[in-house]
Amino acid sequence: MKILLIDDEKDFVSSLEKFIIQLGYETSVCYSGQEALDVFYREAPDIIITDIQMPRMDGIEFIRRIKQVIGHHIDIIVVTGFSNTENTIKALKYGVRDFFTKPLDISELAAVLQRCNEEILNRNNDKCRTEKSAPSSAMPAVNSCQVSEEPLPLYVFSDIMRSTLEKASLYAQDRSLPILICGETGTGKEMLARYIARRHGMGKPFIAINCSALPEQLIEAELFGYEKGAFTGASPSGRSGIFELAQDGTVFLDEIGTMDLHLQAKLLRVLEEKVFTRIGGNALLPVRSRILTATNSDLELEVAKGRFRRDLLYRINAGVITIPPLRERKGDIVPLVYAFGRQFAQESNYCFLGVSKEGEALLRQYSWPGNVRQLRNTVRLLCLVARGRQASLADVESLSSAFSNLENIPVREQEMLNGLGTESLPERGFNLEQFTMRIIKSALQLNGNNISKTARYLGLTRRQMQHRLKRILPDAGTGAQSEHRDQE
Repeated sequence: MKILLIDDEKDFVSSLEKFIIQLGYETSVCYSGQEALDVFYREAPDIIITDIQMPRMDGIEFIRRIKQVIGHHIDIIVVTGFSNTENTIKALKYGVRDFFTKPLDISELAAVLQRCNEEILNRNNDKCRTEKSAPSSAMPAVNSCQVSEEPLPLYVFSDIMRSTLEKASLYAQDRSLPILICGETGTGKEMLARYIARRHGMGKPFIAINCSALPEQLIEAELFGYEKGAFTGASPSGRSGIFELAQDGTVFLDEIGTMDLHLQAKLLRVLEEKVFTRIGGNALLPVRSRILTATNSDLELEVAKGRFRRDLLYRINAGVITIPPLRERKGDIVPLVYAFGRQFAQESNYCFLGVSKEGEALLRQYSWPGNVRQLRNTVRLLCLVARGRQASLADVESLSSAFSNLENIPVREQEMLNGLGTESLPERGFNLEQFTMRIIKSALQLNGNNISKTARYLGLTRRQMQHRLKRILPDAGTGAQSEHRDQE
């Protein structure tokens, strides 16, 4: 069991650390809440023992931030010499397990830590039993499960994402409120839907269906079910649909913008009248499940093109939550790297020792057009490359070939290219080599002719940068290299 100790009184925290080590637990020590945030996502402790009054970031603010992190169950114990009613209420509000005042009764603390350790062992054993008993086959476009207390793999440290979760928590309180989750591909729309379902639906069914992954007839059968003999190939006994199976739970319709107009009309009736009929049936069946939808497209534009019903749009977007792309929440990139790294380490039974500071900086510079999904796949590759050691800058650079050329362009330039139409190009032709040369020259000047900095700025490896300098700027390449050596 790992314990993170946070207190600006160095003598006190040193004595406490020695005592906890004697109990047989691992410890890490920090002297401020800001420092502890970095340690938290790098080491993923099981328990935090923190003071309240500390410099830079006090204990209450630290607790608030930690408790908003989705993806890690943790017990927090407060030990403070400045107890007051206001701080106690705030701490309890954020789910603090125990509240001690100084001087500390170490026997009581030892008893609390023992109970925490036993609960952690029980949770891990329950998780192992659940994974062993889980069914091995399922339709790829339909994902069914129970909403449980298991943490979600979605780490949140940026202010913009914390604001998104606060809105989701607010909307989750009203089960009748239709919620539309918007965001680019790979931003984690289904994870946010599970978070909403988990807020007020613990232990209830959660069934997700990707509307773009199945043909119209199959989606209709999956949603509404069918009576026996409803169509050729139908099961002789009929079949229950998702709206029946998810009663009192949550139905998540991903990529709702791709749904056929015929099905949109039937879905509108479900949302308005809270009833539906099976295919080939006449009986009205009640709908008691919460319905969440998601899209990565502009539904207003789809309405204008006649591909999406306006009345359905107004019915599903009463509460709209937009998940920002990963490039707009850079503060979440490194915490996600460590979260995914630990996850893959557990799955593959090897040690994940993190990423060097230089490697972390390079990971933050990528635009990640595939968002969290792309980052997750990259971390999996990085774990294989590092092979049980700390991943270096060279390891991260070695994966650059896995990213598209468009991704290696800084975001502002990428947006400019996306908006560049053929009417902006000269009619007599365009010299791409000269244009590339101008970009590289400007980037070199901006970064003081430092090749490594320029390469990172352009999203290239140092080797790729040197190759381009030799091919495009043979004279400038030699000068830039010599000046770079002088700076080093």
